[in-house]
Amino acid sequence: MTQGEFEKIYLGLRKNLMQRSIYKFKIDKDKFIDDCIFQINQSLLFKKAKNEYKVETGRAKFNRSQMFVMEELAYGDKELEVEISSDSKSDFEIANFIMYHTMLPRLAIFKILQGVTKRELLNNQDILDEVTQLIKGILNDTKASNITSYEVINGYELDERNIFELDTITEADFEQEWRVFKAKSDRSSAMNEYYKLDSEGESKFAHKLENNENVLLFTKLKKGEFVIDTPYGNYSPDWAVVCRKEALKDSSIGIYFIVETKAGKTWADLTDVEKNKIHCGELHFKAVSDDAKFDWVNGYEDFVNKFWVAESD
Repeated sequence: MTQGEFEKIYLGLRKNLMQRSIYKFKIDKDKFIDDCIFQINQSLLFKKAKNEYKVETGRAKFNRSQMFVMEELAYGDKELEVEISSDSKSDFEIANFIMYHTMLPRLAIFKILQGVTKRELLNNQDILDEVTQLIKGILNDTKASNITSYEVINGYELDERNIFELDTITEADFEQEWRVFKAKSDRSSAMNEYYKLDSEGESKFAHKLENNENVLLFTKLKKGEFVIDTPYGNYSPDWAVVCRKEALKDSSIGIYFIVETKAGKTWADLTDVEKNKIHCGELHFKAVSDDAKFDWVNGYEDFVNKFWVAESD
């Protein structure tokens, strides 16, 4: 690959990675409120506002140096539960606390509180914290499963220097053979000579990419620097891969592939959060470019099948 060819490929990849987007969603507000009420009531069903104490007993005495020491005897212990009373909180105080941590409208929170059967437990701050996190989790899951589209934000881009920044490799990393990928010195398609990897599956994936001459360029993306906005926060896929367009069995799907690796897993093995993040990645790149495609893979063979990349001779 000539310097000019590399620059053209790199600039195309950079353009597809630097763009930021925001997600749009549409949820059934009444159903969301009902879901919150149901799950909160379930979580509070057997809960009490209490402090737990563990009481241990044993013998002690002064030794010859007049130091107070415990004798080495078996301890008897028991747990005590003591009901506690908390200062009463108004619905307004509780709603403000939940609103601050979830950004939900106050009216929606009041409707949720009206359906909580053991409302008095929310006077306890620890329980209120738990309920607030529960509502936040329900909100994130509801938004994630009801995202309609992503929209590119013009004029707001990621920093390309951070996107391609390398993880620090230490001497200890070289003690595990799979931990560090070293590119071949002759005609490697890896953007950098070394990459720090997360698993043996990633190591196999990288070496097989390098051995396919239809892969023009590949690089690992910096976690936390190349990000996609999701209801769960920023999401960072693992790899960017550029392939020869003529080597694609379906050239209409583009040449820039952004890959999330889940080595050895099936779709059923993924959590709901992982599945939702993958869906967010698909919608983000659908908004960014017709030349870029995102998907998750469980290995190299899954990659060539999903992206329809031909093996080199």
